[in-house]
This record gives sequence, C-alpha cells and structure tokens, in this order.
Amino acid sequence: MLFVSRMVMAAAFAAAIHVPGQAFAAEEMPPATPPLEMSRPTPTPDPFPPKTIVQERAYRPNHEVRLGLAYLPQDPFYKAYGPELAYVRHFGDWFEWEVLRVAYFAYTETDIRAQVASEFDITKDPYEKVQYLGFSNLRWAPFYGRYTVLNRSVVHSETFVSGGVGMVGWSKAEGPRADGNDPGSGGTRPAAQVGLGFRFYTSKRTSLTIDVHDQFVQRFDGSLGTQFYITIGGSFAAPQRTRPASLQ
Repeated sequence: MLFVSRMVMAAAFAAAIHVPGQAFAAEEMPPATPPLEMSRPTPTPDPFPPKTIVQERAYRPNHEVRLGLAYLPQDPFYKAYGPELAYVRHFGDWFEWEVLRVAYFAYTETDIRAQVASEFDITKDPYEKVQYLGFSNLRWAPFYGRYTVLNRSVVHSETFVSGGVGMVGWSKAEGPRADGNDPGSGGTRPAAQVGLGFRFYTSKRTSLTIDVHDQFVQRFDGSLGTQFYITIGGSFAAPQRTRPASLQ
C-alpha cells in the first residue's frame, strides 16, 4: 500500500509539473498564421481616352475665277509684267483643276540692257521674249490651317502643289544676233510647269493666292529652257456648301 500511495503521489506531482509547462509552451509558441495575400485592384478602363480631333475645312470653294498680276523676273535684260486670268474647278477638299490660266506681258528694260545698248550701239533686241502664255494645271492641296492675327482675327489658309502643260507665245526678235546665229522668229511653242502656291481666305467667296512656278519652255532652236513665273491675285468663288458658323 505504501508503494502504491507513493506511485500515485509521484504521478500527481508529475502531472502538476508538466501540464502547466505544456500550457506555457503553447502560449510562448503560438501556431504560425499564413501570410495575408494582398489583392490587387482590377484596373478600370479610362472613360475619357485621349482623342485626336481634326476640324473640317471651313471654306470649300467650287467654281473659282481668279484675276491677278503675273511677273517674269529671270531675264537680266528685261522684266515682264502683265495681267492674268484663270478659271479653277474644285473637286472636294484636296484636288483642283485649273482649267485655264492665261497671261499677257509688257516689258521694261533693266539697267544692264540700257548699258549694253549704249556701249555696243544695239538698238534692236536680238532675242525672243515671252509675249503671252496659257496653261492648264492640276493641283493638290493637302495642307490646310488657321492663323491668328494679334489674337484678334483668324485667317484660314491652304498650301498646294501644281503641275501642268501649256503653250508660250514668243515675240519675234527685232534684229540679228552678233554671233550670226538665228535670233528666232517667234511663234507659239509647247511648255510645262510645276509650282507651289498659297491661298489665304478672306471670306466664304474671296481669297488671295500667291503662286511660284518653274516653267520648262522650248526655245526657237529646239533646246529646253527654264524661267520663273510668279503671280499674285484675288479669287472669287462659289462655295460648295454652307459651313456652320462655329467653323468659320
């Protein structure tokens, strides 16, 4: 009995020692918790994505009549001026057909021509001169824009390139050349040209145009020559259709 009672007391003593220790160990080493996963928010589409806004042209001429001043500056002995008349048919926003452009020229002598005439006693001009011309051109106008003038007004403009064929009329040379070659008997001969132009709209029906052309002309001996041709003029046109007032 004494042995049994001792064993019971030992077991009770062991239980009294180990159970609190296990509880303390459980309190000291809590079970590891899994890490929290950070959820990323789903991106929402931008309700107002960036957009490119291109405003339509405010001015769209249809049939156009142009009156201007033509100038031939290349000849060192003479400068030619004259009136010019043209009719243009517009097809949409980019393409135009200058059905006919005609010009007639008068000449003024330069100081070089007067000096040569006095030194060599030459009273008659031994060279042909352009007297008139007529061309038909196709135009392409891919550039259109607006400018502000001192933040007070808006000017609409376009830039176009052109090319065409035509005829150039030459006046007969007044006298023989010093080298004995044929001075040319005048007449009308074929020609071609390429050019660059600018248009500034002043209203729905009127505009100002400036053109610069490089012309390829046939001379009296069959050779190919070139000359610059500059014009500035005013145009009157019937618009294709009425544009909203906010675009003008």
